[in-house]
Amino acid sequence: AIKNALGDSGFQIFDSWSATAPGKYDAGETRKLWDTIAADGGVTVGTLFKRAEDAGWINPTGRLALSIRRQQAAEQADGEGEVEVEAEPPAAPRPWQTVTDRHAAAAIAGTRLETMVNVLAAVTVPPLPLRITLPKAIALAACALAQPVEHDRKTEERRGLDLARNVISTAGGQLCNIWVCIVGPSGCGKDVGNLPFRIALEHGVAIGHAGSAEGLADAYTTNGAGLMVLSELQPYLDPRSWQHKATGFLTQAWNQCQAKIVLSNRNGEPRDIRYCAPSLIAAVQPGVLAATGDTLLMDSGFLPRFVFSYLPEIQSWRPNTSPVDLAPLSSSFRAYRQMKAGRIAVPPGYLQEVMDELLAHDAPLPGHYNRLINEVGPRLAVMLAADPNHPRTVEITADHWQRVAVLVRWFYGMAEAVLATIGEGAHVKKMEDRLDRMLAWIKKHPKGVAKRLFSHRFFERGTTAAERDKDLAELEARGKISIQKVGARTLLKAVK
Repeated sequence: AIKNALGDSGFQIFDSWSATAPGKYDAGETRKLWDTIAADGGVTVGTLFKRAEDAGWINPTGRLALSIRRQQAAEQADGEGEVEVEAEPPAAPRPWQTVTDRHAAAAIAGTRLETMVNVLAAVTVPPLPLRITLPKAIALAACALAQPVEHDRKTEERRGLDLARNVISTAGGQLCNIWVCIVGPSGCGKDVGNLPFRIALEHGVAIGHAGSAEGLADAYTTNGAGLMVLSELQPYLDPRSWQHKATGFLTQAWNQCQAKIVLSNRNGEPRDIRYCAPSLIAAVQPGVLAATGDTLLMDSGFLPRFVFSYLPEIQSWRPNTSPVDLAPLSSSFRAYRQMKAGRIAVPPGYLQEVMDELLAHDAPLPGHYNRLINEVGPRLAVMLAADPNHPRTVEITADHWQRVAVLVRWFYGMAEAVLATIGEGAHVKKMEDRLDRMLAWIKKHPKGVAKRLFSHRFFERGTTAAERDKDLAELEARGKISIQKVGARTLLKAVK
């Protein structure tokens, strides 16, 4: 009876009120409470809402208040025609979520990275997006900068940092190698042209497209700063795959500068990797990462070591049928490889403003942003500052650090989007996929679409009306859509 009289929204108020009622009401006797409220002046959605709001039990700008106002407006619209109810304003984006591809492009403008990006993008028409090309350029530059000095592997006594051409003076010294992972749907152009591997082959630093722990150990023994290109990361994420066992070795190799690997007798003698600074380019689909990604790979540090880029949608593209000049890409790799700066100084507290920003906003994934700021940030700064005309020194200026800060925010925003799916249950993944499909369909109607049409044309099969209402309410709460009552119709509209 209460629900019939008040509707869903009013009943929510009553239910909340019952649990926190003042002493004059007996919260344990619902019917008595109902009769008492009615005796105090009658009950409608409006009067009940006003009294609850005055008592401080309801946030006047919250979802429940908005729902009540919609119900009131709908009742009023029956006699007054169409009434449009204001949409709940979306939550303000966090600072790093406002950094766009255009900002990232400006951060590399006029640098050798921009030259590399332009070549990598030229394999398609229109050019590949920055979210595909910049990670590849960074990995190529990292591979070149991480190359060791010339030495005889059989007679050389130096190890690790002592063999490096460029060492960043942080935490005792770190090399310039980087791992990148491009997360995007199949067919988005993640590996079109295979240019990074072709450049790595040309310069003798290509590792391959896959490898077990033993195979990689063998390869890094003679090519410790090589570049591996994985067109599909999935086998390394799947515990049932033989490649998965290599993640432990790769995690250790990332920043150790050297390694000694003891294997079983059938695999021969122990591997002594005198110099180890591998770079890696990987690609994976968002659904694959969510389905096969494991919290253990997060906790062990394998996934947080990657620099992530994310393409949520596919743009239409065609292969470029004109010749692509690879010379600028090859010469840029060669220029980075010429750098022999030795120890590269960085200021104390570098990128502190980015760290403070993330901490102030309770950013998730501290294991990832710690590495992004502390380890990847200086590597990006070296790439921006490296000048082959002065190969013996790298001077990182304030402008370089400002550019790096933009890139770190940009990459972190994308990592936040993809790594948040790791460890979710099957139910959550299914729901998120359904919400993504709903939002994509609503976006196809920029002027809005009637809820009835939405249900009948696209999401009637496989879901109930109650489930669809719940999903739409979730999209609204996230600030992705607005739900407006216009006369007798309910209008769904994507929030720009």
